[in-house]
Amino acid sequence: HSECFQFDASGTGTMSAAMPMHFGNICLRLLPVIDLTIQRMLENPDPYQSILPKVLEYYKPLYKYHQYPVRFLYTLMHYYNTSLVKHPKIRNLLVSSILGSFKHDTLSLYFSPLLIRYITDSNNEWSHPPDYW
Repeated sequence: HSECFQFDASGTGTMSAAMPMHFGNICLRLLPVIDLTIQRMLENPDPYQSILPKVLEYYKPLYKYHQYPVRFLYTLMHYYNTSLVKHPKIRNLLVSSILGSFKHDTLSLYFSPLLIRYITDSNNEWSHPPDYW
């Protein structure tokens, strides 16, 4: 049986979704697993320094479907701050991967130009101009 994602008010019982459920629903089911995997890798990032960038690069496009990507990034930065301070490249990769999955036209609605420049340029070090603070 196919899954319905919306209420059918007509009573015909036909599914009116445009795409089959395996195009979107599997992605939504996989995101919490990816979140937990990233969190486990951040608990002890030393052995996972070579694996974590590959995981983030591979699953980066899925974060456009994440329900709360900025809250997830905030939680990662808050709880794993001690390990992320020791590994600034991983911290920068997390920010650019999760926030970089947004469309570039919607980034300007939510973030400052400085952060957008940082997200789009992955080789950039995170530094603030003197008048930032």
